[in-house]
Parts: sequence; C-alpha cells; structure tokens
Amino acid sequence: MKYCRFQLNDRAHYGLVESVAGVEQITRFLLSPPEGASGGLEDLATKRMDCLSLADATLLPPTRPSKIVCVGRNYREHAAELGNEAPAEPLIFFKPPSSLLPPRGQVRRPKISARVDYEGELGVVIA
Repeated sequence: MKYCRFQLNDRAHYGLVESVAGVEQITRFLLSPPEGASGGLEDLATKRMDCLSLADATLLPPTRPSKIVCVGRNYREHAAELGNEAPAEPLIFFKPPSSLLPPRGQVRRPKISARVDYEGELGVVIA
C-alpha cells in the first residue's frame, strides 16, 4: 500500500495512492495519519474522494515530525572535509519541522547567508 501527503483546498491530507489504468492516482483520503496506525496501513480508515492524478497533486513532505534531531561531523571523513577534527562528543543540533521540503521543493538562500550547504541525510524512526 502506498500513501502520500498532499495539499487540497488549502489543507494538508494523507491519501491512498493506487494505479488506475496504469496511472498513479490518489483515490481515497486516509482519515488518520499513517504514523498513528496500530497495525498495518491496511487498517487505516479511508474516505472516498474524486481521484487526483499523483502527477497533478501538490505533494507535501510525507511525514510531520515533532522534532528533527541532527548529529554534526558524525564521522572522521566528514569532519576532515570541512578541515576539522572529529569531535570528542557528538555535535547535536535541532532543525525545525518547517525545514522539510516537498518533492521538487526549492531551497532559498537567505540574503544574509553567504552559502547554503546542500547535503542532506534522512533517518526516520517508526515505532
């Protein structure tokens, strides 16, 4: 089962994605977030909707994390790339959930910033 998070009528929704005549379509609303499912995604309640082509949908990041915990310079080679020593203790910092971008989202460099680091890594904890 596939799902997505998308925007429709200025609201965020989760939707069931299915192949209809060979085209991926959002066919049903998921009535609760998938991360709240006690069993499999098949156990989530859904509601009928007019099919929406996945290609035409305004997709959002697939999850809504409450916090994003990051670890900087977490391996020797990465620290060396930046001309630093590997730290004795992990460098932990947070990113706001608003830092997530949807598919094909644009990174905008603030005028005050001289550079933007484009490296990204993702770890998702589901439990």
